[in-house]
Amino acid sequence: LVNPPDAWYSNLCYSYGTAGTCNGAPWNYNFYGPYVTVYGGLVIDAGGDGMEALNLANGVTVWTDNSLTAPIGYTTGTVTTIPTVGGDLVVVGLSSPNAVMAFNVGTGQYAWSILLNSSSIIDTPAYSDGYFYFTTSTGYLYKVSLSGRVVWVDNLGLTAPDTPAVAYGALYIGTSNGLLLAINASTGSIVWYDKLGSAVLASPIVSINRIVYVATSTGMVYAINAQSGEVLSSYNVNAPVSANPVLTDGYLLILDNNGILHVFKP
Repeated sequence: LVNPPDAWYSNLCYSYGTAGTCNGAPWNYNFYGPYVTVYGGLVIDAGGDGMEALNLANGVTVWTDNSLTAPIGYTTGTVTTIPTVGGDLVVVGLSSPNAVMAFNVGTGQYAWSILLNSSSIIDTPAYSDGYFYFTTSTGYLYKVSLSGRVVWVDNLGLTAPDTPAVAYGALYIGTSNGLLLAINASTGSIVWYDKLGSAVLASPIVSINRIVYVATSTGMVYAINAQSGEVLSSYNVNAPVSANPVLTDGYLLILDNNGILHVFKP
C-alpha cells in the first residue's frame, strides 16, 4: 500500500468525536451507535432504540427518532443491524423485541414492522428491486416488499450469519455449517448448493460475469459459477475470513482475520 496524498488528510470533513475541516466548515457528531450507512447525501446512524439522519455535507440533523419501538408498543429496543435503504425506506433489525422495522428515509416516520417472536435477525438485510431479504437466528429467510408484505418465508434449517448477495434473480447465502446456497429470489426455492467444508461468515459477492466469490472460516476463497454452482477455482489464504469480499476495478480484495489484505485478479 502507498501513503495517500496530503489532500486526503486535509479534506477530512469529520470523524467520531474529533472535529475536522471540510471547505472551512468543521463538524463532528456523537452518533447513536455503531451502525452507520450513507445514502443520498444522508448519514444514517442507529444504536440502542434510536436512529437519526444527518446531512452529509454539514452534519445538520435531518430527523431523529429516540424511540424506534414506540409505534409497536415497546419502551425500549436494541438495533442490531446496519440500516438498509431501499426505495423511500430505511430498514433496521432489532432485538428485545425481535423485529424488523421500516421508516421513511427522508422524514424518519414509522412505516411498518415485522415481529419475529423467538427469532432474531442475524445480520443486515439486503435490498434489491423492491424487496428486502434477511435471515433469522432460527434459520428462516424472509422476502418482504416495500409495503411490508411478507412475500415468502423459507425455512433453511441452517444458520446463515451474514447478508445475502442478490444478483441475476437469485440470492447467494453462506451458512455456518459450510454450505453456499443459491436460492430463487421469486419463489424461495433452492436452485443449487455447494459444500465448502467450513463456515461462511462473510457475505458472498457476485461479479458482472456471473461468478460468485465466497470465503470461509478456514481461509478458502472460491470462485463459483452463479448459474450452475460449479467451482471454477479456489485459493487458501491460510487464515479465517469474516470480512466481506470486495470487487473493485477488476480486482477481488479479501481481508483475512490476521489483518492481511489479499488482492486477486480474477
